[in-house]
This record gives sequence, structure tokens and C-alpha cells, in this order.
Amino acid sequence: MKKNDKILIIAVLVIGILACLLFSFRGSGKEVVISQNGVETFRFDLSEENSVVLQYDEEEFNEIVVKDGKVSVIYATCPDQICVEQGEISQEGETIVCLPHKLVVEIK
Repeated sequence: MKKNDKILIIAVLVIGILACLLFSFRGSGKEVVISQNGVETFRFDLSEENSVVLQYDEEEFNEIVVKDGKVSVIYATCPDQICVEQGEISQEGETIVCLPHKLVVEIK
């Protein structure tokens, strides 16, 4: 192994470790932003308990709950249920997405 190979390996390891540290120490978010079809519909403080039902038509809706500093989609009428199965989020930059309803729940 040549000297330049060793330097490259060490540089990649250092960058990887720094990236892991940076992402593991990101702060908890302060707000929940709920957007539907690209338009912000609600903004809540993450420290306050809240809930909202977004109704799209007679039969289509999502129920979103903010509790204990975490937000989750607890019920959805979409067929795949990925947004419900994703669980709770609380860290800045995390999102929950419901593609059938064009819903994005984001921590900022």
C-alpha cells in the first residue's frame, strides 16, 4: 500500500466520523409544519399538545397528533398506510410523507 493510499483512507474515515457526529447531534425541532399539496396548512409548537384532521373529501383524511414533543400520523385513509407506519418524529429535518394525499409533516 502506497503512502497516498493510506492518506486517502484516513481522510475518508475522518470525514465519515465527522459526518456521523454532525448528524447525531442535530437539535430537536421547535415546530411542526404541515403542508398539503405544497401549501403550508398548519404550524404548531412541538412542545404543545395538538391534533388536526385534514379532510380531503367525504372519505379521505389524515389525523395528525402532536404529543410529548413528538408528532405522528395516527390514522389515514390512504391504501398503503406508510405515513402511519412511519411512527413518531421529533428531530429537526425529519419528515412524514403521505403521497396519496400529497401531505408532508416536517419538523423545523
